[in-house]
Amino acid sequence: GYSVQSGESRSNDSIVFRLTSQNDKFAVVMTAESDDIAIEPPMGFHLMATLEFGKLLENEYIIPPLIVNILDTNIVNVSFSEVEYSASEGSGGVTVTVRKEGRIGSNLTLKITPLSFMELEAQNFSLPSDPPDSLVPATTGLDFSSVPVLVTFTPDHNYTEEVSVFIPVTDDSITEAVEGFGIAATANNSEQERNVASSIALVTIADNDNVTVGFQPDTVTAGESDGFVELTVVLVDGSLERDLVVTVSTLPDTGQEDSDYAGGSYDLTFDGSATELRVNISLTNDDVNEAVESFFARLSTSEDAAMLSPAMAVIEVTDDDVVRFSLDQSQYQFSESNGTGTVCVSREGATDQTVTIRISGDLETGELNNTLTFQPTDNRMCVMFPIEDDNTALEPSRFLNFTISIETPLPGVELGANSSTTVEIVDDD
Repeated sequence: GYSVQSGESRSNDSIVFRLTSQNDKFAVVMTAESDDIAIEPPMGFHLMATLEFGKLLENEYIIPPLIVNILDTNIVNVSFSEVEYSASEGSGGVTVTVRKEGRIGSNLTLKITPLSFMELEAQNFSLPSDPPDSLVPATTGLDFSSVPVLVTFTPDHNYTEEVSVFIPVTDDSITEAVEGFGIAATANNSEQERNVASSIALVTIADNDNVTVGFQPDTVTAGESDGFVELTVVLVDGSLERDLVVTVSTLPDTGQEDSDYAGGSYDLTFDGSATELRVNISLTNDDVNEAVESFFARLSTSEDAAMLSPAMAVIEVTDDDVVRFSLDQSQYQFSESNGTGTVCVSREGATDQTVTIRISGDLETGELNNTLTFQPTDNRMCVMFPIEDDNTALEPSRFLNFTISIETPLPGVELGANSSTTVEIVDDD
């Protein structure tokens, strides 16, 4: 493993240099022969001086033996087969491949160590490229195993060898963003560090957990005069460690956007600590009597990890406006000679409902039992009834009584002050 500048070989494992007494000092030049084998066993030899001829003077000493070590400076390149590996929480881990390039003279043990980004920086390791800003640093021991894995390459004539290693990751029940950590391949002992070119790779962890978000309750009732309706969106199932944005959008039903409620979309953000969020939707408070109206709210999100249930909510808006129906007069008077009489019902207040009013009473011959159907545009309707003219003079007045009623009760529809009337029939013979 070494050669000399000059000398006489005594045997296969030694060389003798003869130096005469004329030399005040001398140098022995030795050159280590280079090879391409790294991680060789410790090498060296002894150098010693003995007195072959002559005699030592008093207080003179032969130099003690020297040990000369030959330092192996060959490098073994260690690398991962990929600069970035991807794992899913549900897979339990990721398999990485470590490649050794170079011949070795003795066993080479590498340590494959999972490290957080902070730990990489503390140990002066750098990833092959900067991770994206959206990548969340994984936590050692929580998101991935921190236990190093040892792999050993044995001496052989294969210049390139590969070995696969499994790095466990934690399958939790928390919905998270894509996380990342590093893995370092280094020499396991300090004596081999100078001969090993270390390698770093990135591992990303894709989350496999879902959360369920929905309306609770999914049917909400509010009064028009309340001015708004409050909807609650709840994290029904699962937990979050990152932001989740859901959108609440309104859809018309019997209630119409802008005229009955403020339509639009509203973004809500679960920031990892919130378990329920609320949104207020404005209601229009008009002065028109209306039936109960409804519209819908729908949940949506761009996140694949979020399930939406219930994803729809029904909002029912009750009206507090009143419309009243009354007979025009509390008393009517008709002459017998008219042959007919007319009574009318009027509406007080606006409505968008169709209202049927029944007017009934006893006639001189038979019964009055008519219905008046008010459309939203009708304000006054009348009914005609017969009057008997008997041509007999000096008769006392005859009286009929009529009442009105609401055929089908509706919210906010009432009878007014004159819900009954008396009709006087005067003899004019």
